[in-house]
Amino acid sequence: MFQLFRRILSPELAGIFILIGSCSPVLAQCDGVATGRGMYGGVFGGGGSSNVNSIDQMGTAYFTEAEGGPLSVNAVGSSGNDGVGMVGLQIGHEWASSAPEGSWGVLPAVELEGMYLSGTQNGQLINDTNRLPEHVFDDSLPMDNIALLANGVVSLQTPLVNLYPYLGGGLGMTNVKIDGANSLQLDPAEPGVNHFNANPNSSAVGLSAQFKAGFRLNLTERLYLFTEYRYLYVQSTTHTFGSTQYPGHPPTSPWTVQLKDMNYHLGVGGIGFDF
Repeated sequence: MFQLFRRILSPELAGIFILIGSCSPVLAQCDGVATGRGMYGGVFGGGGSSNVNSIDQMGTAYFTEAEGGPLSVNAVGSSGNDGVGMVGLQIGHEWASSAPEGSWGVLPAVELEGMYLSGTQNGQLINDTNRLPEHVFDDSLPMDNIALLANGVVSLQTPLVNLYPYLGGGLGMTNVKIDGANSLQLDPAEPGVNHFNANPNSSAVGLSAQFKAGFRLNLTERLYLFTEYRYLYVQSTTHTFGSTQYPGHPPTSPWTVQLKDMNYHLGVGGIGFDF
């Protein structure tokens, strides 16, 4: 996984951006032909919903032999659609269309983006065991995630010279950082017992992909606004939390939690500037 991350941010890719950064929009301009933005940057923010397709919590509760011996736990569930907020930065380069300004054309671009996403995933997990009539956990996982992606973007030049619809997609990595995780047992009820209390923090990196669609509106020759829908996918990540350590409670092993396929649906707005 980290080898893929190094490939995404490889010296070759850095060289591409140095090369395109040295290009001038003037070089792409011919008589009557519109230039692309050349080098550009932007800041953006927004919010939406996120969910995890499957949450698996695994560990062992060390009951005494008189209590039936160690209990293996493999609790499975999923999260609902939980709210999330995000902010981000982007830098890229757009090339010119061969079509005259004011007519239909295509403007290709490449860009790098960094995003910070904050939200909490919540889910009820059920451990299927013959030892108990029901064994249910309620997990709360506060997240502060950082995503880095390399994108390809295609904008559509239209007869409306200041309005540009666009589509884009990219690949990258997301660091899923969980601070203050809480795993409560609902049945049998154990009020106030966080099963991750020895260490409720963890982080892991997952492969990511995104799709976005929107439009930008030029305010001046160099300044523009943009708005878009964005879907971000984060591949499965595995986290290790601390054991359960409370007086009178059976000790446990450290807990392993797998977050299988995280999905973000986001509404985004931002402002950009051509260099």
